[in-house]
Amino acid sequence: MPQLGLNGLNENWLLKECGHRHWTAICERAGVPSHRILDSQGNRLYAAFVSIGMSGSPLSAVNENDVIRFHTRLYRFSSKRFFSENLLTISSGAQLKVEMVSIFVRKPVFDDNRSIAGSYPDPLRHIEQEPAPTAATEMLEAWKARKSLSHEPFEVRHDHLVCPTTDFNGARLLYFANFQHILDQAEWAALDSADMQFAATEGRRLYFYGNVNFDDVLTVQFDRIHWTGDLRSHRARVIRRNDGTQLAVVETEKRLTPRA
Repeated sequence: MPQLGLNGLNENWLLKECGHRHWTAICERAGVPSHRILDSQGNRLYAAFVSIGMSGSPLSAVNENDVIRFHTRLYRFSSKRFFSENLLTISSGAQLKVEMVSIFVRKPVFDDNRSIAGSYPDPLRHIEQEPAPTAATEMLEAWKARKSLSHEPFEVRHDHLVCPTTDFNGARLLYFANFQHILDQAEWAALDSADMQFAATEGRRLYFYGNVNFDDVLTVQFDRIHWTGDLRSHRARVIRRNDGTQLAVVETEKRLTPRA
């Protein structure tokens, strides 16, 4: 049950689990525990996700007592970028794929998440770089293309007050997987909720550009909202309300699950 939600596999759990496997694979390659991944000046580094893509069967295809098998493959394709492909096969026959691109960042001012800057992990110098997987290149190109959405009009907006004890992780960062959770809350509050309690995610693409502090308020703006048949889709932009900085763009497809 901890891995399940109302309509099949819990998406928040899935993103956290894949993020954990991505980070664990990096540490195993480096041969050091996570707290010892530092830059040449001794600054603690964190793996920050730039882009995540989820596809395959709808999450409603995973049910109680199903067995999930993970296969994670990690690539280092630049001095500070990693890509992982997480393939899930489920005993029911369903299949899921979660692809993740991360970079390394440091926090020059630990309690100010707006100060985050990229850096280079010193313990990873011995890890050979590989050609960039096609999926990683496409995800980064999409990330760049969506960086300028701040100039486009959006149709619906919803404000979200962050909660430090549930939205943030041990590094005092708004946890990447919780953007999905915030999006679902905003979707339920601001969009037509008819039948949405029966909608299971079928595709999700998340692009990240920044983070927030404890006292920040997020504004979620929606456009490209399509409610057609059993399909539900939209695009959302997450911004810091006080300065308008774009923090994330999320594209979502959901499918209504059959009701018993």
